[in-house]
Amino acid sequence: MICFRRLARVALGGMWLLAVAASGVAQSRLTSLSVRARTAPGSDALVCGVVAEPQAFILFRGLGPSLAWFIEGVVSDPVGELRSGGAGVLLARNDDWRSTQEAEIAATGIMPGDDREPAIVGTYAAGGYAFYVTPKGRASGPALGELYDRSIASSPSAFRALFAKARALTGEDVLIFYFIVSGTTPKRVLIRALGAELATRGYSGALVDPTLQLVSSEQVVVASNDNWNSPANPAIAATGLAPTDARSAALLVTLAPGGYTTIVRGAGTSTGLVFADVIDLDAASPYPDPLAELPPPPSRLPTFPAWQAAIFDPAERADSAISGAAADGEGDGLGNLLEYAFGTDPRLVDGASVAPVAGQAGGYATISFSRLPSRTDLSYRVEATDRLAQGSWTEIARSDAGSATAASPGQSPSTISETPAGDAVSVTVGDTVPAGPSAPHRFLRLRAVRP
Repeated sequence: MICFRRLARVALGGMWLLAVAASGVAQSRLTSLSVRARTAPGSDALVCGVVAEPQAFILFRGLGPSLAWFIEGVVSDPVGELRSGGAGVLLARNDDWRSTQEAEIAATGIMPGDDREPAIVGTYAAGGYAFYVTPKGRASGPALGELYDRSIASSPSAFRALFAKARALTGEDVLIFYFIVSGTTPKRVLIRALGAELATRGYSGALVDPTLQLVSSEQVVVASNDNWNSPANPAIAATGLAPTDARSAALLVTLAPGGYTTIVRGAGTSTGLVFADVIDLDAASPYPDPLAELPPPPSRLPTFPAWQAAIFDPAERADSAISGAAADGEGDGLGNLLEYAFGTDPRLVDGASVAPVAGQAGGYATISFSRLPSRTDLSYRVEATDRLAQGSWTEIARSDAGSATAASPGQSPSTISETPAGDAVSVTVGDTVPAGPSAPHRFLRLRAVRP
């Protein structure tokens, strides 16, 4: 197998994307993906992914500081996390590529250009995989997420589909999706840009009217689309993978071997989260739906074990001092069960940002907090007391299995209010006893319990 480096210039603000193509492949196939977009913690993380069949030897990498010579404000210290498709189980995590698998990554010949950039390499069974590139801490900025098939010389591996998820903005912060068709024969593919469909995976804030523009490595616009079925497009419908929202975009094209850039932006000046993919239609049907391989955001996971599996790698999951319910690895006062309850990141010191807030209304003490309706295995319980002795607390309100907060049996809180706030609900509960001479000291607290 002979590899060569190709700098593909995108006709968009002078930006450049680096990708590695492979020659020596007879039957054409999808062999690499490079995705450029802004990334941030949480739901705004940049994701690039693949549906492989059968197994494949794949290199994943995330670039930030090595791009600073031509992209401003890049993420200076990205982190890479490889998750299983669909469920989003964390398979491996890497911060600096030399810290683990240095020899294996270097042997591929396409290691990152900066030691602070992550990379993960391995042989993976048939299925979907999602590689997250996120900034360390709370920073945000442009980054690249990439993946390469490194097994094409010795095995019949094939990428059935490639996909990406990111927030598409305006100007140079649109989503850029660069892929390579290697081989000697043309390949028939379906390219999609999905917005509203992201709700099926638990994401809000979607780019509801995305547009597609497909550009060749010679900077020739091959095709473009706004609304996929306007005019009617029975050929796309016949694939069984047509977008479910009329405002999403799609192209069904036959491409000669080479590199192609898909530019995804919102109609007009609209912005939001978007999902883009390219699906090999020359492979045997049924075709995979890459959207089903996108893991849901951690804030939408319904059980604590599912959250643990998505947050901690296999070694960490085996160590209860790191992944257990009471563990507080970053020392911010929140054990993992509370991190799960509030939707915070157990790798960040962010306890103060979600701590319940004490207040007063109508002469009653109040407590305000956020709860996640998706946490169906949790009970959020508000308790009150006039002394801090152990065992003196009385439960006055609770929310079980995602239900609305309500008074506990035999209790009459002065107020219970709930206001939607994205994936969460803002809750305020008032005490059952008014503050005054008869109750000079009243204390309220919140407990998260797994029944």
